[in-house]
Amino acid sequence: MLVAGKRPDDLVFSSPEGGPLRHGNFYVRHFKPAVFRADLSSRTRYHDLRHSYASRLIAEGATALTVMRRLGHSSIKVTYDTYGHLLPEQEEALTDRLDAIGRAARPTPTATVEVHSRRRTDPDPGGPYDKSDERAGGGAARSRLAAAGRAPRRRR
Repeated sequence: MLVAGKRPDDLVFSSPEGGPLRHGNFYVRHFKPAVFRADLSSRTRYHDLRHSYASRLIAEGATALTVMRRLGHSSIKVTYDTYGHLLPEQEEALTDRLDAIGRAARPTPTATVEVHSRRRTDPDPGGPYDKSDERAGGGAARSRLAAAGRAPRRRR
């Protein structure tokens, strides 16, 4: 492991003397020969590795927040602005995985429900509970209730 035994303020990569690496020396002596050995384009830059890492994180399902933290972005907006174009692929992959879970789930047995219609019969047709007047337009049933001394409650 690269950081085993190191303190938080130690360099992960250092010169043979323990100091910081000089970019020019590292680039010419180590990075470009590694690019050549890996059969990558000679135009490959060191920063391209950072983008490859971020793309791989996203492809493996890392959230944008995780990518932001690992790359040290100042805000989630920086991460979305830089790598947001990769997220639709992640959304599609997530949808596919959720569909697979749904297909693999055991189906639940369907219950049969019988619905019995019970008609309430009014013992006093034309009495205060007769709804026929209300269906026809309203106020007659309320008038009969009021005449019988049982005024309907007002809706609030």
